[in-house]
Amino acid sequence: MIAATAIVSNAALATENREDFLPFVPLGLRMIDHLPQRSYTSSHDR
Repeated sequence: MIAATAIVSNAALATENREDFLPFVPLGLRMIDHLPQRSYTSSHDR
């Protein structure tokens, strides 16, 4: 379900369990090696 949600929402997926998600790459899943640096703060960061 995680891979399907990422594919449908056109989101890249960052995970340490790459091998589990590699079969979904040909179906449109994009995987990244690291999360981009955030340039904002949220209420959770305070």
